[in-house]
Amino acid sequence: MADQAQDPLLVALRLRYRSAMLLRRGENGLALRVLGRAHQVLNQAEDAGSVAALAVSGTLHLAAAISSAQARDHDAVKGSIAEAARIAEQIGRDVPAVYWSAFGITNVAHFTVASEIEMGNLGQATRTGKSLRFPVGHPRARVGRYHIEMARAFAQMGKAPQAERHLHLAREAAPQQARYHPYVRDTIGVLVRRQRRAPEGLCALATWVGL
Repeated sequence: MADQAQDPLLVALRLRYRSAMLLRRGENGLALRVLGRAHQVLNQAEDAGSVAALAVSGTLHLAAAISSAQARDHDAVKGSIAEAARIAEQIGRDVPAVYWSAFGITNVAHFTVASEIEMGNLGQATRTGKSLRFPVGHPRARVGRYHIEMARAFAQMGKAPQAERHLHLAREAAPQQARYHPYVRDTIGVLVRRQRRAPEGLCALATWVGL
């Protein structure tokens, strides 16, 4: 346990999770500072060039992209995504089981879409997202999160059928996550309110999440 507590990679990941909590509260500036601290800790790893260290570093850059997207800092988003992509290319493959990072080329593509959605570039996000394919073995929660984000984007664009389809896919990929995720409830609520008569499938989803 003591060795794990001192593992720079684990400490960096804990800081990454702390930054995510801050981001959910809208404190993107503080989230970015926490991620900066995570990079400092990661640099203390004995083998900073190992696949594990690279995967954690890439994960931190992707988290920074989302934080910067929330702040509407396009240049910072672009820089963080580019650095994550460089690291993914260096690793050369997806490494979903390495330090629970799910890092790799697939995850960089996913976060590119998520960043575009966060910045309000919905058309670009949905065009890019349509071509994203998840390999067998990719964490189901990540797949589900992608569909939640796509549903949110299509709902904001007023494209109810596409939004509903992604909601069903989110449920299929990761049921528990979809059932309790606030974005799912918000998206379903938006779709129901916009339609005088909601489709049966959408009504079923609303009942399923408790609306």
